[in-house]
Amino acid sequence: MRLNWITSEAVEDLQLDGSPSWQNQALRTLSVILTKAVKLGYLFRRPKITLKKETRRESIIDDNAEALLLQVAAQPLRDVLILMRDMGFRPEEVFRMRWDHVHWEKRVYFNP
Repeated sequence: MRLNWITSEAVEDLQLDGSPSWQNQALRTLSVILTKAVKLGYLFRRPKITLKKETRRESIIDDNAEALLLQVAAQPLRDVLILMRDMGFRPEEVFRMRWDHVHWEKRVYFNP
């Protein structure tokens, strides 16, 4: 789509996959691009971009909470909790893990 065809209505009608946080990341990127286009003279004005409503985190698992959870967590919850805390994975990323994404020689995991 040409830059001058991007309107507020076109952005509102845009169907993006993923969570509201993921969608907002794409919308913020688009906003930065459009702002640069205005500064460079490609657009007269940037269209208004309304972000999606995000659900806030209700709690954060700190070291103390993790220790308490690990005392009572059964498998596979125990492994999921460790991966989330130690590697920063989201729950859905842990559930998508596959052995063929483990690179044993380099001691790394590829998170697609």
